[in-house]
Amino acid sequence: MNNKEKILKFIFEEPNKEFHLRLLARLSGLHPNTVISITDELSKCGLITKHKDKERNVAVIKANKQNDIYKLKKQFYNIEKIHESGLIDFLNRELSYPAVFLFGSYAKAENYPGSDIDLFIITEENKKINVNDYEAKLHAKMQLFVHTKAEFEKLKKTNPELINNVLNGYKLTGYLEVI
Repeated sequence: MNNKEKILKFIFEEPNKEFHLRLLARLSGLHPNTVISITDELSKCGLITKHKDKERNVAVIKANKQNDIYKLKKQFYNIEKIHESGLIDFLNRELSYPAVFLFGSYAKAENYPGSDIDLFIITEENKKINVNDYEAKLHAKMQLFVHTKAEFEKLKKTNPELINNVLNGYKLTGYLEVI
């Protein structure tokens, strides 16, 4: 993980939190001057907002959640974090290479501490899986929607809003024939 990624990690994980330079330096283990140059660069790109709090005499840094590039980078961060946890490999082993879709707040880069990870899984395997270890690794509860291909076809008719939400998310692995 490079220095910029170290800073962005804290901003992505707590998008509503206001950070000051010394806090980011302490959390990331970087020198304050390095944090200053990185946050200046991130501010120029529009990924964060940075302003001087005159009362406390500190620079205040916060995620710029309205910025499209911020959203794209956070989406990639979320997806990469899920892949690096080993969850996808686990699901592939346990459920015979299912189609797995990330949807909801994690797919839209709108997640906050306490948000759950919504996964829609299409598989012909009929078994319960335990994802507690991955919830601990990812620091997030998971909501798994596990369905067979036939159940998916029924859901397209009975709950098209859910299916639209799922298909407008992100495919993490697998293949789904829609038509």
